[in-house]
Amino acid sequence: MQLAVAAATSDVHGLEVTVERASGRVAWTSASPTSKRGLPTRTARPHGRPRHRDRAGARPGGYAVVSTENLSSWHNVGALVLRWQQFSLTNVSARRMGLGNPLAVHRGEAWEYPSSWQHRRVFAYRGLVELFEAHGLAVETVRGSGYYPLPRRVAEWDPRHAAFLSLRARKPA
Repeated sequence: MQLAVAAATSDVHGLEVTVERASGRVAWTSASPTSKRGLPTRTARPHGRPRHRDRAGARPGGYAVVSTENLSSWHNVGALVLRWQQFSLTNVSARRMGLGNPLAVHRGEAWEYPSSWQHRRVFAYRGLVELFEAHGLAVETVRGSGYYPLPRRVAEWDPRHAAFLSLRARKPA
């Protein structure tokens, strides 16, 4: 229900997120397959390309809610200025974490589930918004979270440079 509150909707048909560790996949399942709202049943790989039953994404009138790291966050920009790998893209190898950035949190650690934690794509604010618009969804809200080392409230004032972005988009009916 927290997702429904965040999406500002009372028309909820259920959303179940299940992590299947053996296969490294996450499955999103609509609890009401005959529903005209909500997300379609689909299977996706974290940070990877989703495999859709409904290739258009959310059903007409339905919402897509996404949260991701922000490539244009100030700590990523700072890493680039220092000629280091951005923090959001240090996990790109199945052998070890934290490549290219000496301050990466898990630098040099071995992977427990290597394929499911590697980043394939990371978006900046504008790219994330334009991706949803290109696929016919109307972006209603983009919020920022985390603004290191400043208080999190700063992310509300400047989501374009926050550590994380959360987007709510709606597919026209």
